[in-house]
Amino acid sequence: MVDRALIRLALAHDFYAPATPQVQVAAPPGLAIRCRAGQIIVIAPDRFDIPAQICLDLLWDSLDFCMITSGYEWTRVPVLDVSADADQVPFGRYSVSRTLPRGLADRRIMRMNIAVTPDGPRDIRVGFEAVAAHWTYHLVGDDLRDDLQVVDLNGQARFDDLGSEILPNGASARVLRSTEPLALRARPAQRFALQYQGQFGPVVLVPALPTASSNIRPIADDRDGGRFQADIYVTLN
Repeated sequence: MVDRALIRLALAHDFYAPATPQVQVAAPPGLAIRCRAGQIIVIAPDRFDIPAQICLDLLWDSLDFCMITSGYEWTRVPVLDVSADADQVPFGRYSVSRTLPRGLADRRIMRMNIAVTPDGPRDIRVGFEAVAAHWTYHLVGDDLRDDLQVVDLNGQARFDDLGSEILPNGASARVLRSTEPLALRARPAQRFALQYQGQFGPVVLVPALPTASSNIRPIADDRDGGRFQADIYVTLN
């Protein structure tokens, strides 16, 4: 008899793609966890009494994961029953059988009860979607103007001028927010420039604005609820 691989998990996240998200897996006592070629493998040692299903907890490594993951629950831990014929587990869209209370410092993303099959290891892909948010530029500094514009060099996104606001440090900022929510990515494809219309055409102040990260929060004036904005701060000198 030799050690037997029971489950091979492949993890993917829209935000980190093509890199693998930093997620840890906790298995029941007696089972081993190995990471190999982008997979997390659950291994039963020789002479291990293999159960009909295995309970795995997926845990985040950084709090940023919670902020940028669509469907993450801050007060409950979802429990998913993964049947023997399921090879795709889309987080946030897979059926949840029940939930567990989330305690302080509880890093569990979810719990998976995975059915074990006798005909070799199970290959399961767990996919996470990134949160989409309204990218919000807070512009401060000596070069502020009333006619500043954020321009998408690809001609897709549009930005609304929300006027001025006072930041917590007392500084006055100009706020420009995307009309539609934009996907959060570690390597975003968006390329935005800051400019104004001069006498002889556009005058570019910042040719490549910084992109959004995990610095997101609910929109304060959102009447319907459920929308987020990603805050980006830019100083103009």
